[in-house]
Amino acid sequence: MSISHTEGRRSVSSIVANVVAKWPAAFWMGNLFWPVANSINFRFLGPEHRVAYVAACGAVWNTYISWMNKRKDTLKAKRDADAKKERMHSMLDPNCAAGFPRSARQTEKKKTKSGEEKKSK
Repeated sequence: MSISHTEGRRSVSSIVANVVAKWPAAFWMGNLFWPVANSINFRFLGPEHRVAYVAACGAVWNTYISWMNKRKDTLKAKRDADAKKERMHSMLDPNCAAGFPRSARQTEKKKTKSGEEKKSK
């Protein structure tokens, strides 16, 4: 909880929501990672190398957990930024049709212009 607090989550409810959202993926990946890591440890390594190997596995695991935590926050921030940019674009563009990306709107304009020319001839 203290790490979540330093990440900017101030309320207990936002910390709990973060744990609930990310825990299942971490749990299942841990169920894949650690049995394989321990099987390699006890099958192929001698007792003198096991502690160093498990420490290295722990570093890999902590890196993965940190990446997973940051990735989901980054993806959410990117989606929010893209949505904000699209809202700003639609407010500034008087020809913006709701729900159409810019390239589709331009294609639609070309089709309309070519259709009008054919009808007028």
